[in-house]
Amino acid sequence: MGSSRRWFGCTSGFASICAILFFTLPESERPRTAVRGHVTHNGHAVKGAAVAFAPVGEFAEYPSAPIDASGCFHVESVWQKEAHSREHYRIYLIPFRDQRPEFPIPARYTSPATSGLEVALGSEPTYLEIQLKD
Repeated sequence: MGSSRRWFGCTSGFASICAILFFTLPESERPRTAVRGHVTHNGHAVKGAAVAFAPVGEFAEYPSAPIDASGCFHVESVWQKEAHSREHYRIYLIPFRDQRPEFPIPARYTSPATSGLEVALGSEPTYLEIQLKD
């Protein structure tokens, strides 16, 4: 009788631990990859805006991140859709409404259709130097 209680207690404990782990482990999702960079306009750091990436040829997530006071940004997203593939993204800037940039961003850089900035991104971390010109 004592050994069957011990067996039941051990199995119940093990089952409880498995159930807790099952419900607390995160769902499997694709690894997120960082894209960092620096944005300048005529040699000056861009501030008061966000950088955004629009996928070319499909409707999907548009990863974006604010640009800090030194002109740097850090975007973390799922860039790779299939193993070892690289997807093309159009880069554009979104000026913040409540701030006036020290150096106004030319209007063509505020739309993915007219910015002329494009990059191919895969799953590896990437650093970009984005230099805007008048």
